[in-house]
Amino acid sequence: MDEKNIDLLIKKRSEEIRKEREENPIQTQEESNQKIGAKETACVSQRDIDETLNTLNRVQKRSLLWKVLVLILVVALNVLWFKNISLQKDLEAVQAEKLNLLDLSPVHAYNDISLETSDFIVQDQRQWIKADVVIKHIDTSVHYSNSGTRVYVPLASIKFDLESPEVTEYVKSNIVDINIPIMEINEEKYIDFEVLRKLYGLEVMTALDGSFVIYDENYEYLKQVDSHVRFEITRHNMDEYLEGEGTLVDAVVVKEYEDLSKIITKNGRTGYVKSRVVKPRILDYSQEPLNVVREDFKPEEPFHVTWNQVSSYRNNPNIESQEDLPGVSILSPTWFSLNINGIVINESDFRYMRQAHDSGYYVWGLFSNSFNPSWTSDMLNEEVYRKRAIAQILFYTALYDLDGVNIDYENMYLDDKEAFTRFIAELSPLLKSQNVVLSIDVTVPGGSDQYSLVLDRFNLGKHVDYMMLMAYDEHWGSSPISGPVASIPWVEKGLTRTLEEVPSEKLLLGIPLYMRIWIESNGSVTSKAIGIRHLEGVLENQDYQASYDEENGVNYISYESDGKDYRIWVEDEVSLQKRIDFVKTYNLGGIATWSKQFADEETWSFIYDALRD
Repeated sequence: MDEKNIDLLIKKRSEEIRKEREENPIQTQEESNQKIGAKETACVSQRDIDETLNTLNRVQKRSLLWKVLVLILVVALNVLWFKNISLQKDLEAVQAEKLNLLDLSPVHAYNDISLETSDFIVQDQRQWIKADVVIKHIDTSVHYSNSGTRVYVPLASIKFDLESPEVTEYVKSNIVDINIPIMEINEEKYIDFEVLRKLYGLEVMTALDGSFVIYDENYEYLKQVDSHVRFEITRHNMDEYLEGEGTLVDAVVVKEYEDLSKIITKNGRTGYVKSRVVKPRILDYSQEPLNVVREDFKPEEPFHVTWNQVSSYRNNPNIESQEDLPGVSILSPTWFSLNINGIVINESDFRYMRQAHDSGYYVWGLFSNSFNPSWTSDMLNEEVYRKRAIAQILFYTALYDLDGVNIDYENMYLDDKEAFTRFIAELSPLLKSQNVVLSIDVTVPGGSDQYSLVLDRFNLGKHVDYMMLMAYDEHWGSSPISGPVASIPWVEKGLTRTLEEVPSEKLLLGIPLYMRIWIESNGSVTSKAIGIRHLEGVLENQDYQASYDEENGVNYISYESDGKDYRIWVEDEVSLQKRIDFVKTYNLGGIATWSKQFADEETWSFIYDALRD
């Protein structure tokens, strides 16, 4: 029975008893008993009633006590609950304040050395590190060239292995340093970070907030975390968590605070995590070679090489932004040139290599002699200089992952004919150890001493994989008389004479993708070269006459302007077809075109179709 019903029962019985007493105030006990006994249902005595009332009162008092106790308990629990909420809020506020006090500013460092924001930048799909940082913090033996356009990197402080022990030993025995071009950005000098990655084994962690940490494999704070790790706080002051199972990724711990660690991960996340989720990284101390031996070059013959004229490091093109080159399988950028004392100047570009390979091209780096017969003679005849030049060719081939080497030595002394052949003979087996294709550029036979007669084509052909016949410049830029760059009869004559000394499968026919505008006035002759892609623009506002030059086998254009006579022997689909026909007639290995920037996509497509037909 609940307390409410008990109260009602007590009140009801009390009222009944009061009424009975008022109606029979002097009733004897006997009368009372008789009256009570006369009823069908016997009533309890007064004593019973009193006892019942006392019992009910005790129950009521006990119930009230319980009510009070329960009320006290509820009040106490509520007080404790509210205090707990308040305490929890206070703790959360303290924790939030503590987290807000943590350093979330971007981190810039080389291992534990603080750097400036501008010391490492990303631009033009390259990572750049300031040259002064390299010299001051990474390798103090690195130094600028006299011109300040490159740095020299001594190899004594660098541990490296090339494609074979033979090549490695040759390089270490014959060169002291190599040179790396510099890019000037915002009036500061920068080096492509890929150089440090390859030569010094350095890596860099970068984050979206601009943080970066440059480190090596031995850095004590190089750790690992799950790629889906929960971040307690980030620069956005919020949690980060990725659902699902992650993989272990490298991370650098840049700061530790009680049970939290600030990290930068390989996938660009940064912020504080619980220190317990940071795991040690198992280091692999095995040294990887700078490069590996390449796979065999197995072209679909006849194949197409195009030279890519690069005037300076800054002018290395972004291949991804240029037109497609249908049918071209090999790019040959003009990156390397001979200097004094056998030094090879380097203008090569890692971005170019990466983009070329990603696009399916082979890259044959061109090494020229700078058209300087004196430097060339010194290099060829001084053993120290000759081995220095060869060692640099080998090292740059490994560093930049070249698929081939193209030697373009022109304007040499006739007395150096045998020395040049010896140079190629020494270079060839070493490049074969790298499984690198060796090619050489030659002029047509029967020309001048320093451009043609100096070349021993027969013996050179024994040591090279391919020989490019530069069948152009029949009428060169400063020729005293005007004429075609390469008439068809002249080309065939030079080709057949070359084939008397060189196997046809090794020979590539050099094809000009340019022509010359000859300007004749008052008995003087001058010229300027234009590419196939530029002819239409030249003729756009000219009243010209076009005809076919039967003798030379090419189309011919003439016009008059400003009192001067202009004459053009045209390179177009007519001349291209005739040259490609020679490739098929004489079973040549392919073609080499000069140069990439002279042609448009329509020209590349025409050459591709003509070679396949």
